[in-house]
Amino acid sequence: MSDAFAIQENFEVVGSDGDPIGLVDHLDQAEVKLKRKDGESGGRHHWISLDLVDKVEVQNMRVLLNVTGDEAQSRWREDQDRRELGDAEGARGPSVTT
Repeated sequence: MSDAFAIQENFEVVGSDGDPIGLVDHLDQAEVKLKRKDGESGGRHHWISLDLVDKVEVQNMRVLLNVTGDEAQSRWREDQDRRELGDAEGARGPSVTT
């Protein structure tokens, strides 16, 4: 994803079907961390792989995904998932190169 570094806090994340997924908290390695205080989050942080990002609309403050909202939610990782991974991948995450 060449536009990954254009992703900013509070950008809306939207599935390919137009379903809202959440709001960006920040980039966390090769993932987008979503805010936990967003209506879609259920009070927990979620991480979406940058592989799911189709494009970034900077002027509209939107991150458009290449999967539907339901698919994105079925593939996102939660706080507990990352803790279970420990230092293996969850704490560091894969590296991002440009």
